[in-house]
Amino acid sequence: MNTATAIGILGTSPDTYGPTLNTARDAHAVETIGAALAEALRRYRPEVLVVWNTGDEMVLAHVAARELGARLLCADDVAGVLTFQDRPQPHLRAALVATSWTSPRFTALRAFAAQTHHLDLVAAAGVIDSPALHTDDALPTICLTAALRQEDAS
Repeated sequence: MNTATAIGILGTSPDTYGPTLNTARDAHAVETIGAALAEALRRYRPEVLVVWNTGDEMVLAHVAARELGARLLCADDVAGVLTFQDRPQPHLRAALVATSWTSPRFTALRAFAAQTHHLDLVAAAGVIDSPALHTDDALPTICLTAALRQEDAS
């Protein structure tokens, strides 16, 4: 199964923080997408994947982390207070991962990881394209659906 087919099988639905994938629909599709995320991130050699602690994010991030041999670092936002479930060592190579990013959640998690916990951010990745991934700074960004559109255009 290719990534485009897997995304189509899972489908998207609205969520509080933007569109998300319906990861409960098909485990094989989740594996395919998680592996594609890992492959896209592999060249950045992340030691840890930073993800919001939500169901769909966690499912895909677990697959990607397993494929990369990376740790998973889960973030929570309770009443505006950000926490990680585990305290990371500073200066680990980290990638931010989500099904889709909104600008406020991307900015908050990025700052929390880099400025508060001194992680070395090497990339940010999403499955579903979003404006938050199209910034004019030095952090490399990956979007699986944008990459699929470029492949289709070729």
